[in-house]
Amino acid sequence: EVRFLEDTYKSEIELFQIRNNYLTFYAGCDWSSGKHALFGDYSAIIVLAKDSETNVIYVVCADIARRRTSKILDDIISYCKVWPIRKFAIETNQAQDILADLLQEGLRKEDLSTEVVRIVQAGDKKERIHNLQPLINTARLVFSKRHHLLLEQLKYFPRGRHEDGLDALEMAVRLAGCKKAFNPDEYIKLLQACKGNLPSKNPNDFFIQGGQFIPNPFRLLKAK
Repeated sequence: EVRFLEDTYKSEIELFQIRNNYLTFYAGCDWSSGKHALFGDYSAIIVLAKDSETNVIYVVCADIARRRTSKILDDIISYCKVWPIRKFAIETNQAQDILADLLQEGLRKEDLSTEVVRIVQAGDKKERIHNLQPLINTARLVFSKRHHLLLEQLKYFPRGRHEDGLDALEMAVRLAGCKKAFNPDEYIKLLQACKGNLPSKNPNDFFIQGGQFIPNPFRLLKAK
């Protein structure tokens, strides 16, 4: 079941006040931007706070909006002023490497120590996003009820129209040092052991972790 920050804390502010000494901040940006600020693609800025004692990751900012490139740069720098973000992931496929240069220069001018991490994406985007499932199932990745667009993308994944927020989230989680807990060999071994007697006829309803069938959190969220 998807866990929310509000289940434990009144707000992000209370989280910061109580767990401040244990929190490290990471962020990611899906830089999709269009020429038209109203009708272009969404861009997404995700900021995470990782608790070093519990290894729980909290989504403290999910800014998903249509905006021009200059506005994306300004917003990222603003967030780096608000939170002491250690590392910021930027996808640098195609011509986006130039944008990473502009961000790095902007941070330098503001005397901010945030490290810009350039990520060249490879493989299937949906598979990368699916890697978040074990973290969600084990309540190591915690969302906020305030982030409506991110939750909407989560609800309709993988058939939704937009995945910008989830893509930025996956990059930020990667920076935080969390990897998927999934072993393909384990999956095949368990399928052979159960001789095809799966808990559901729909393979999207579950995945394998630790030798057990685990409900897919994306499907659980849809059912609510």
